[in-house]
Amino acid sequence: MTRSIEFNKYWVYFPLICLLLGLTIGPKIMKAINYSKTQGVVRHFRYFENKGSQRPRTTWYPLVDFKVNDVQYSCYGSKYQHEELFMNDTVTVLYNKADPNDAYVYSALGFWAPTLVYLVPLVLVISLLFGLDYSPKKSASRLNSI
Repeated sequence: MTRSIEFNKYWVYFPLICLLLGLTIGPKIMKAINYSKTQGVVRHFRYFENKGSQRPRTTWYPLVDFKVNDVQYSCYGSKYQHEELFMNDTVTVLYNKADPNDAYVYSALGFWAPTLVYLVPLVLVISLLFGLDYSPKKSASRLNSI
């Protein structure tokens, strides 16, 4: 009895999802592991107005000051944090020891949300595309042939 090898869509789906995760989440994980942590203080919020659309939108970014070796640095938080943070709040900051200007406000909304906002819908769309060929009749016929 010979068995024929059939194309399995999951051999394409799994590496594709791993590649997307590696390209998007991988650098974030490496920064979370390799960067140093310190405490910073929210000094003020800077806003940007987008007048290009039909309805003007204002986006607020928290400005966080932090010190490394008695030198003060600043970094902007994510636009998703404007409702999470208030003036003079203390936050955790991740920074690169070699270049403290390369810094991020380390929180779920500040560090992980910008990536996940785009990654989760993309993974769902890919899942739907690969799942569209599912047919109960097709699956039942495969089970009966075994």
